[in-house]
Amino acid sequence: AGRYDFNDMIIWVLDIFSQNAALLQSYQERYQFILVDEFQDTNSIQMDIITNLLDESKNIMVVGDDDQAIYRFRGASVQNILNFRSQFKQAKIIVLKDNFRSGQAILDVGYELIQNNNPERLEVTEGINKQLSAHTHKDATAKVYQYSHKLNEVDGVVEKIDALIKKGVDSAEIAILLRKNSQLKSYIMSLQKKKIPYYVHQDVELFDQKSVKIMVNLANSICDPLD
Repeated sequence: AGRYDFNDMIIWVLDIFSQNAALLQSYQERYQFILVDEFQDTNSIQMDIITNLLDESKNIMVVGDDDQAIYRFRGASVQNILNFRSQFKQAKIIVLKDNFRSGQAILDVGYELIQNNNPERLEVTEGINKQLSAHTHKDATAKVYQYSHKLNEVDGVVEKIDALIKKGVDSAEIAILLRKNSQLKSYIMSLQKKKIPYYVHQDVELFDQKSVKIMVNLANSICDPLD
């Protein structure tokens, strides 16, 4: 159809750079310094574009966290960040370890859990320490509960919430974090059974948003008045 999608825009940039040296040089001169954020989410073609843009000065800075590399299913390659120093041997590593969000107990549990990903982590390959330090006075603990079935887990969580409320905890101070929207329904039903007030905050898919639905219907009616 002669149209470009996101992947095309990346691939065609790399193709034209490989075919037109003068054009590539003009971009190398234009962009003297390259900064890449969320580097762990880049893919191999994006890495090729980055290395093409760099001239002999190799002025590059990347920001990323290999422990946040969760987009492999979208084509991201965590190897870009794991192999960065083998490609740029003079690069200096600056580890950011100050955390202003969570208490130390929560950070320690997360750190212990992520060790299961070793040895494919920068802590191992680069010999650095990424254990976060809390800069907040929040005092929280993390407990792990194991259930035989997901519905047992739902009821177990709601039972604990009910017990907290009966102890005098404001329900507005309690949150349930879920990985995906499809998990909401069972929790809502269990909360309703216990007559526990709740508020659901969820990101609505683009094509499920009311304004987008109206625009799609408008477009359909313009293209097909009989629809």
